[in-house]
Amino acid sequence: GRPMLIIANNITTRTPKVNHLFRQSEQTHWDPESDAAVELRGMMRDCANAGADFIEINTQQHYDQPEVMEFAITLAQQASTKPLCLSTNNPESADVGLRMCKRPPLLNYLSADARKLQRVLPMVAKYKAEMVLLVTEPGESADAETMLKKATILVGTANEAGVPNERILVDPGLVH
Repeated sequence: GRPMLIIANNITTRTPKVNHLFRQSEQTHWDPESDAAVELRGMMRDCANAGADFIEINTQQHYDQPEVMEFAITLAQQASTKPLCLSTNNPESADVGLRMCKRPPLLNYLSADARKLQRVLPMVAKYKAEMVLLVTEPGESADAETMLKKATILVGTANEAGVPNERILVDPGLVH
């Protein structure tokens, strides 16, 4: 089996500090040498030095635009050589992110949304990325049999798009 992966999710627009730093960066037109960018890069470096296997860039809640993904990946790749985990709901941001990453990233939380899968799975295959398939949506409860059926359909869809099993992680989406 595969060892546990440690994904540092400190760079998420869910947190007020990171959201504030992105807001400041937007005001400097995404200048990678601005004070906010230097602070974000330092946070990313700290995550890498603390032992993270992946540095997550999560723009899902706010700032989910391609230029923000490009900015964050630029900083992350300056901060360390760790592979990246990209969390976005925007297919254009995913495309920019997958294209920019020097090492194939992990694309986080692809759900059963058929339109999104049709757009994103070919990109995952093309850039040889890994992916996390989310079996249940947040707040949705499902029994084990239902989750297995959905996982089978999602993995089969990913395989048909050219993503092999060894690049797929399945998250049952259990409520914490």
